[in-house]
Amino acid sequence: MHRGGAAVGQDRGGRRIVHRRYSSRGPRGASNPPIAALPRPAPRFRRSGTAGAKAACGGRVDAARKRREKDLRGSAKIIHPWVLHVMHINRHSPPGDNCLCRRIAKTGAIGACLLFVVSVAGCIGALGSGTPPAVWATGPSRRVLGPEIPDPENAYYARRDNVVRLSGAAGETVAFELVVTAASGTAAGLELTADNLTGPGGTISADGIRAYQQMPVTIARFPNWYLRKYGLSEQRSFPDALVPLPVTRTGAAATATAGRPLTVRAGSSAAIHVEVTIPSEAEAGDYKTTLSLTSGGRYRVATPVELRVRPIRLRQQDALPVAALVQVGPILAAETNLDPHNLRVALESPEARMAIQRVITLFHDHGITASCPEIKPRLTQAQSGAAGLDWTTYDDFCGPMIDGAVFSDNWPAWRWPIPADMLQPRPAQYGGMDSAMYLTLLKDYLAQCAAHFAEKGWLERGFVYFDYPTNDNPAQEDMQRVRRLIAAAHQGDRRMTFVSTLIPQSMRPFGWFEHRYEDLTGEVDVWATPARYQHPATLERLQGMGKKTWLLPDRPPFSGSLAVEAPLVHARSLAWQAFLQGHEAIFLPHTTQWPEDLMTRSIEEPEQRSDTWLVYPGRFFGVDGPVPSMRLKQLQIGLQEYRYLRLLESLGRAETARLLAGSLIKAVGSDAYGDNYQDALPNRRVDDAALWDVARRILMDETEIASGGAAADARLEANRGDWVELLGATRRLDAWVESARVKALPKEGYAITFDAVVRTELRTPVDGNFAFAALPSDAEKMDTETRVTGLQEMGVAKRRLAVKTPQLPVCDLEGHFNQPITFDAGGSGVITTPAVLSMVQVRPVEAPIRVDGRLADWPPGAQNVAGDFRIIGADENPERPRAEHQTIAYFCQDGDTLYIGIHASAPSGSWLGDTRKTNVVAYEDLRPTSGDLVEIMIDPTGAATRPDDLYHIVVQSTGDPVFEQGVSVSPPIGKVGPWPGKRPEYAVTREGSGWTAEVAINISALGKTSGPHRIWGVNLARLEPERGEYSDWARAPRYCYDPRTCGNLIWPASGPARRSRGHAAD
Repeated sequence: MHRGGAAVGQDRGGRRIVHRRYSSRGPRGASNPPIAALPRPAPRFRRSGTAGAKAACGGRVDAARKRREKDLRGSAKIIHPWVLHVMHINRHSPPGDNCLCRRIAKTGAIGACLLFVVSVAGCIGALGSGTPPAVWATGPSRRVLGPEIPDPENAYYARRDNVVRLSGAAGETVAFELVVTAASGTAAGLELTADNLTGPGGTISADGIRAYQQMPVTIARFPNWYLRKYGLSEQRSFPDALVPLPVTRTGAAATATAGRPLTVRAGSSAAIHVEVTIPSEAEAGDYKTTLSLTSGGRYRVATPVELRVRPIRLRQQDALPVAALVQVGPILAAETNLDPHNLRVALESPEARMAIQRVITLFHDHGITASCPEIKPRLTQAQSGAAGLDWTTYDDFCGPMIDGAVFSDNWPAWRWPIPADMLQPRPAQYGGMDSAMYLTLLKDYLAQCAAHFAEKGWLERGFVYFDYPTNDNPAQEDMQRVRRLIAAAHQGDRRMTFVSTLIPQSMRPFGWFEHRYEDLTGEVDVWATPARYQHPATLERLQGMGKKTWLLPDRPPFSGSLAVEAPLVHARSLAWQAFLQGHEAIFLPHTTQWPEDLMTRSIEEPEQRSDTWLVYPGRFFGVDGPVPSMRLKQLQIGLQEYRYLRLLESLGRAETARLLAGSLIKAVGSDAYGDNYQDALPNRRVDDAALWDVARRILMDETEIASGGAAADARLEANRGDWVELLGATRRLDAWVESARVKALPKEGYAITFDAVVRTELRTPVDGNFAFAALPSDAEKMDTETRVTGLQEMGVAKRRLAVKTPQLPVCDLEGHFNQPITFDAGGSGVITTPAVLSMVQVRPVEAPIRVDGRLADWPPGAQNVAGDFRIIGADENPERPRAEHQTIAYFCQDGDTLYIGIHASAPSGSWLGDTRKTNVVAYEDLRPTSGDLVEIMIDPTGAATRPDDLYHIVVQSTGDPVFEQGVSVSPPIGKVGPWPGKRPEYAVTREGSGWTAEVAINISALGKTSGPHRIWGVNLARLEPERGEYSDWARAPRYCYDPRTCGNLIWPASGPARRSRGHAAD
């Protein structure tokens, strides 16, 4: 279908793919003894500062950080005015990316002057006038977004001796980022020169050194997984496209190499992605070279590079295959002047063939088998109904790529799609998918494809993939059609492998109660289920049956993401995830589906994805041929590390390999579910690129140690320290509170319950006890089971703590009371976490409220106010950030009517032009995706257990409300029905500082269960779209539709059935 001039399709996982139309013009295991001997690292705590936490940490200090802070404190005494400017413009840079302002916050403002008062990090040769930039290095997965303070030391670079240190095996490509900061003036016309690498094993030619400048892609919309994890929805640019930067061998004449010199604007930093390919025949040993950055004759900044070639031989049989499907239309539209919609004619042009082949070759050079499913043999149909296939063009173009003849290494394609899908034979041309004509033709067509592939010797590499159905909850007739497609393929030749992206298990146990499941495990050959639906037990069962499974990347935390805005380590992590889950391969159905105006217009449409391309057209940058992305390079790094993992496994260290991978990726697929399949648990992946670099060093050390060799023993001590650093940073003990509820006791007083949770990532079992840190003087602890024993690694335990009190605790002015709770795990640590009890009282009024959206006739009151909304983020910690734009709610009662008044502040004038009216609310990952709105969740019984039991109201700034029973998220997490009885009255007004709303709810409409209960469950949540803030009042840990996470709505002693004097005559 088409919407707003954009082509819209669906992929697996229920996500839509949007790309603008293309014009015809261009360019438009055994245990590891060294590990067993390691001292057990102290756990890392989410909340520090308590005596117990400090004691448990054992005084462990990050030595590198201390050295950095010491260096910074001694480097400068004043703050340069430009630093203050940079702190202002970068104050909203994404968390996790080391922009200058965040580094200042970590190291102290005094150190901010480092860039401007220390000598340039690099040996400067005086070739003429001009101020040279500062040059230093960092790991290949660190994204440089703004001005940077040079690291005193990281896994790749030490500033004290100004040396870049690399390490890898023969045949591997190793990479790093060369960061160039122009502190005082623009650095223009920068070029790179390099010497040959020399060492005891001989010489490695500088021709194996490649460099790329990073070109940004602007993102103006962010998916909910990103906002939940990283915060604000503000337009920002992410360096991703890699444009070749010529590297001239020292002493050689400059050549007309693709690419262009680099320019770094004053007051900014740019990262050059540098990679060195180690020849497969290189001898083990240490090699040295110098990488120099020059600007004409003005200056030269030299950076020594040391490369250690390890005595490790990576095996080709350990490689992880990647099957990538290339979309031809975008390539033709961007790289040629041909019509991208007429593929048959375009393929007659050498220009088109070259453009496609270059993309396939680029993927091949990164260890990925890319194929063109759109290229098919010419199909005709005889009068008898038989299919006629002309393979001439297909064999001429695709054959050399399948056989590997077009590639420099002559390595053949790992897999290649059989040229049959929903486009050929096209069902609509033959009576539809259910017609006998189509099925007969399809069987004949597939049989001929199988025979031709067998004749060419390709059949073992062929696979059949129909992108059907296009949703995760297909109807029964869709499943029957899939059965017929499988049968047609297998009747053509049983050796043809059928690949399906369906879900191989029922999702009902995970909260998708309307999921339709049909067992196809006996018929599908390869399961490429979207990562978010991959169930470890099901994967193990399928693999035990001899079925193959492929990793289909999805969204975090269920898998790493290939989106432009995702941390770079996400692409790197995919191969590690495939190792942990036992997948045969990675499947990438979209790899060149970029928007036509990608580099001139931001990605801003809510449904437009940024993970459907891994290369860029060179014409975007004035370069001949396609260029790679940073994400493609990260994927390549991960694929190389996968070979280390498999080699380590084969050397009897499988447990070590899994411990290392499991410390970086702690849960995937359904293991990352919380309460249901849409409730994504936080902190299940490590996004810190520095820790991934430490893990890589451990991986190489462990492989070298396991392989033996003269230098293996020398690696033990360094390896030991790296393990302590990694496990100490990635394995932690967490505790938080999920629910805090009040219940009126039968005679007098109240019972207050707190549902507390502890989760351990420690390798040893945890024993501990929950307790109240301090209680009000009139509160009495009730007997409940609070002890946790034998909690295993990655285990979760829940306990309920309760107190009895004669009167309600006194809340602050915004309806919150903080009750600290501790979890004492003895030697494993003590954690203190706040348990926030949210309470708001309903104030009786003597006359009805006029529902006009103005709040003018609301009387002043106390304790009937709900405020201090906090961001619902990626952390269960209730001490989360306060929303920038606050929301306040008021509650009162007149007779049978509950009134709720709302004031929502907003960025000045940011949304006043939005007058679109709709009562349709879109959801993703259990939170709304657009619109300025407030959700109200009401549980009249105070004892609801499922989202179905909630009454759900959505009030939007445009004035269009939603009233329903249950919550209509899609895919669903429960039943949804209409609002019972009389629809609530409502009104909304808007002004420059925000908007106000009033809702009048008929209490009787909520049923008989609402009357007897004096304490209801209630919560309010606010989506402010300008900043992407999603906040709530009751401190729900991850989402707001679980009744247990509601706050408490306290009615007067007479309960909600009380009638005011104004209604006495009714």
